[in-house]
Amino acid sequence: MTIKTRKEVREHLGSLLSSALVGTGKPAQAVYDYLKSSFDGQSPVVVIGSSGFNAQEQDFTNWFATYDYEVLVFVAREDTQLADDYLDQTTQKLYETLQTNRVLSGYWDDLVWADPSQIVPAVVGGKPYWMETVLVRVTVYE
Repeated sequence: MTIKTRKEVREHLGSLLSSALVGTGKPAQAVYDYLKSSFDGQSPVVVIGSSGFNAQEQDFTNWFATYDYEVLVFVAREDTQLADDYLDQTTQKLYETLQTNRVLSGYWDDLVWADPSQIVPAVVGGKPYWMETVLVRVTVYE
């Protein structure tokens, strides 16, 4: 079996998060598996970007891959109280989805929340957003 590439895992993670986070009664308006230059007024938006790669020795003849991704939650800063609520709701659902899918047969063997998230102001397409960055690490054996 061929190891899944970082791109394949990123795209599948995007599809998984889109199913869990976007739709009626769900917290996000969109999920992208790449960084867009503008969200065209959408908020909250979740973006997955590749952040790093490491190959580690599995045994004396094989390596396994670990892929790092930044999962970015963007919320428009127009109303501070609502922005905080939307950010909290979206990140909570993100957490629950990642927790439920720590192992996903055929794609990854372990997914971990790698570091504490960070929230900073950001500007996307000329619009002010809060951006919460969640670093996740995915281990792929095959």
